[in-house]
Amino acid sequence: MSATSGGSVQKAWFWNEDTSDWFDVQYNPTNFKFNKKVDWKESDEQGQEAKLEYQKATPAEMSCELIFDTTGDGNDVRTVWVNNLLYLTNANVEPNTGQASSTSKLRPPKVSFIWGSFELIGVITGLDVTYLMFDEWGTPLRAKVAVKMKEWAPEEYSQGGKG
Repeated sequence: MSATSGGSVQKAWFWNEDTSDWFDVQYNPTNFKFNKKVDWKESDEQGQEAKLEYQKATPAEMSCELIFDTTGDGNDVRTVWVNNLLYLTNANVEPNTGQASSTSKLRPPKVSFIWGSFELIGVITGLDVTYLMFDEWGTPLRAKVAVKMKEWAPEEYSQGGKG
């Protein structure tokens, strides 16, 4: 399945890897952050100048901020947009491998965040929703959602071409 685009602007979208459901975001992220941590430790050799020892690379983390707005049609921004992201935090997938499969413990789905040539396959680790505008009955019409994701399995990155 390919992402949709509005005109020449590539829209960001989320893909539920477990159900093959997907949805475009309304507006592309207002900010985007990608973090990859590599742990090093100073050696413990007594009386020697400390040397660095590689420990491990941890799964990458991604965060972005999205805006959703239904002021044009007056619909509840939660039911039209925000609930699509909240659904991706529900523990409704039965693991088929690993330790959790033996305990029948459900987990939230694996999710891909795709924006142009960037793709991160992971899990949503946090959503911070702020409602910004309401109609006269208190129905939320605009929301800002900070999304945090963690890479499902650490990826090996290749070096780009020079030239």
